[in-house]
Amino acid sequence: MTASAAELVRTEVVDHGAAGVYVIIDSVVERVAVIETSDHPVGSIFLVRVDDRGLRQPESQEYDAGGWLVLAAFAGGVAVACYRRA
Repeated sequence: MTASAAELVRTEVVDHGAAGVYVIIDSVVERVAVIETSDHPVGSIFLVRVDDRGLRQPESQEYDAGGWLVLAAFAGGVAVACYRRA
């Protein structure tokens, strides 16, 4: 199995959503999740990393691992509770 590298695509913001901005990629309007939509006004240039497997990652924002860190902290707390109980 081979994976292609993500390509950096220059797009324009056409609209805002609840948790992202809408851009046009290959003649299709796509939503790209961003932390703060007000940082990307409609009409501004937006760089997106795109691959053939569905990646749509803003170039300006690296991967946010916050959700995984919360899950890991919770699992660690459960592990400590189980250890103390035993």
